Amino acid sequence: MRSPALTFRAPAYRFRAEFRPLSGPAYPCVAGRDQKPTKSMSQPTESREEAIKRLTESASALEARNARAISHDAAGQAAAGQAWRIIADLFGGVFVGLALGFIVDRFFATAPWGLIGGVLLGFAVSVWMAWSTAQRLMAQARASGVEPKSVPFDDDEED
Repeated sequence: MRSPALTFRAPAYRFRAEFRPLSGPAYPCVAGRDQKPTKSMSQPTESREEAIKRLTESASALEARNARAISHDAAGQAAAGQAWRIIADLFGGVFVGLALGFIVDRFFATAPWGLIGGVLLGFAVSVWMAWSTAQRLMAQARASGVEPKSVPFDDDEED
């Protein structure tokens, strides 16, 4: 007696020989057997200016519908993420300079000078990277219509 696992035969799939395009409410541009084709293009009697005006209005309505209002939490998280990126730029540059200085000291036997030079060079590069990131973020904020506000400083604060 054979086991059922060894004699299992998968069902044969048969495909129909004729092809009919899909029709119905999900596909309005394809005419079914009992439907008339719908017109998806603008009327030929419509002038070019009217068509452009209509398309501009529908595009602005689409933009307004898709535009998301940024919540305070999301804006705070985005600002915190950018701050962490600037901090990572600062530390990363110093560590890369430290590693390069160590490699220079190892291969050229210039005991502390490669390390010192690498740290200084890494610090300079990291400050430049952080500054350029901050400038880019300020340019993006100005482009979006947000002007930076100065925070008033109170000299009369008690320590």
